[in-house]
Amino acid sequence: MCQEIGDSEKFVFDRAGDPNLNSAADVMIGEPDPFSSYVALYDEFFPRGLHEDTLVAAANRMTELEPNSPEGYAIRASLMSNRLTPAELLSDLNRAIELDDNYLLPQNLLAAVYIETEKFHEAIAMLKKAIELAPNDPDILEYKTKLENS
Repeated sequence: MCQEIGDSEKFVFDRAGDPNLNSAADVMIGEPDPFSSYVALYDEFFPRGLHEDTLVAAANRMTELEPNSPEGYAIRASLMSNRLTPAELLSDLNRAIELDDNYLLPQNLLAAVYIETEKFHEAIAMLKKAIELAPNDPDILEYKTKLENS
């Protein structure tokens, strides 16, 4: 597990304790660009549902390193979606969209939040924008189907 995230940007991994961390260690150790390292860490582990607490810490650090980048906010929202209420997620999602309204991840997540909270007009607006950005994205198509069935 990642033993240190923060000011030093140095990482120590217990590779023997978790073989999945070998790829993360290769990505992170000695990386001159910590922000890109955090994005790579997210890309490596989030799809497999691994090391969620470490990823949340990494996303928090991303927003500190580059507060004007939408990635940190969108990634943190995606990680926290099962820990926070929809209302609590809105801050990060809206900030990510404010910084880049063509970034698909927060568009998708915000559409899902709006569907979950039965704010269908807002969900439609988000899905229209998301469909413009990526008409064949499976998440968008899933949210569209949910909305049509609501």
